[in-house]
Amino acid sequence: MKTQQSAPSLDQLQGLHLPEAVTNLPIAPGWVLAVIVLIVTGLLAAKFMHRCIMKNAYRREAIKHLGKMFQDHQSHNSDQRLLVEINQLLKSVAIRRYPQAGCAKLSGASWQTFLARSSCNIKAIEADVFHEFVNIYAQDVDLSLARRETLCNSATLWLKKHHNLIAIKEESIV
Repeated sequence: MKTQQSAPSLDQLQGLHLPEAVTNLPIAPGWVLAVIVLIVTGLLAAKFMHRCIMKNAYRREAIKHLGKMFQDHQSHNSDQRLLVEINQLLKSVAIRRYPQAGCAKLSGASWQTFLARSSCNIKAIEADVFHEFVNIYAQDVDLSLARRETLCNSATLWLKKHHNLIAIKEESIV
């Protein structure tokens, strides 16, 4: 009879040998650098977004104010008052955006020329819509509903798009 000498007995088996535990530290320098780059990039992006939001805050406020003016027109129904308020709003935004152009001293035809030239890249604005500001000092101003809406839409477009306009120099206005 042959004995099974090739099969080891249970007594001869040894216990399992586990490898050494892997530690979390020290972190590789590449990972440290990657985390620092991500943090710096995130902070710079947040700063840039905050600057853009704050830079355009006056524009959003002006557009909101223009919408309120148009709604208030329904109660007072004075086209002359609406023209004065829109003109004042556009003038204050132009002074803020183009302080070097001397917008504060512009009036009449030179103000209308400034608005027309500064809106030349906006195709949706009618060329003569800002000529309605001639009627600011008129006693009886009567704008049609379509003309009133065109004026408000053009003013809104000018407020939204004036940052993309070509810089206007003071000597080209006068």
